Amino acid sequence: GTPTTGLLDVFANSSKALCTIDDAGNVLSMPTIREAETVAVKPQQNSGTSVSPTGNVSTTEKAMGLGLVSGFTITPQVTGRVAVIISGIVLDSTLAGDGTNVTGRWGTGTAPSNAATSGLGTQFGAIQHFISSTTAGQAGFTCMGIVTGLSLNVAVWFDVSLLAVTGGGSSVKDCQIIVFEL
Repeated sequence: GTPTTGLLDVFANSSKALCTIDDAGNVLSMPTIREAETVAVKPQQNSGTSVSPTGNVSTTEKAMGLGLVSGFTITPQVTGRVAVIISGIVLDSTLAGDGTNVTGRWGTGTAPSNAATSGLGTQFGAIQHFISSTTAGQAGFTCMGIVTGLSLNVAVWFDVSLLAVTGGGSSVKDCQIIVFEL
């Protein structure tokens, strides 16, 4: 019932929500917190590895298909802002002086498969440039950035794309990712 003048009663309604009622009969219901919602307050994270996707032998930019590999996705739950770091080894094995550009990419929906030339997603971070000194030349690369404005509860994939600058056999290997919600 309604409390007497100047008093406030606290009670749980039929949905088990915490409520108050004042002496004028005004009821204020607090939001119900369910077990499933307690998970949503935890920022998400993921990590994964990929050995050696098939490389790129053309001057057309191509996806490496990492977004289809376990660990190269995240589903933001709290902020829609994630930090992503993808690293690995890059090489261009055709001629000394040939170059490879490695670009970090992200998107939603279905990730592009290895060697795809469309649907590459949005660039994150700076393009990493590699020039091989010999046909056996290889170096480490790191694509990193902060991606903002992501929709909550929507899976996001991450990949790298390769462009063989002057032709040749561009490829990456030993790729790994760490992605976490900020």
